[in-house]
Amino acid sequence: MYLFVLITIIPFVLEPGLWNDMPWLLPALLAFGVTIFSLFTPFRVSVDEEKLLIRFGLGLFRKVILRKDIISAAPAKHKWWHGWGIRIIGWKTLVFNIKGFDLVEIKTRQGMTYRVGTDSPDELARILGS
Repeated sequence: MYLFVLITIIPFVLEPGLWNDMPWLLPALLAFGVTIFSLFTPFRVSVDEEKLLIRFGLGLFRKVILRKDIISAAPAKHKWWHGWGIRIIGWKTLVFNIKGFDLVEIKTRQGMTYRVGTDSPDELARILGS
């Protein structure tokens, strides 16, 4: 979100008359920012008897992991250089995280590893492990 604010403010600083020359630019930037914001926030993780559901925003970006496919789930720490958002690390590791360094590392029968950010990694690992 800070990037969006910078993109909106920098043109005013660099060239004050920019908005007069391109009146469509501000509404376009606002629409773009609202679209990106709604696609990626909030981040939700839900668990039921059959599956683990990971959703960003409106659900356009989501992942379903069947609980029967989960081999292990353990709390782990996220490294800052791996970044935030949806990331691919290595060959078979996907990261879903929007803030912080606490996550749960989930290994599946298909050989994939998912790292899911959460405020309570011990509780999520316990629920998935049972």
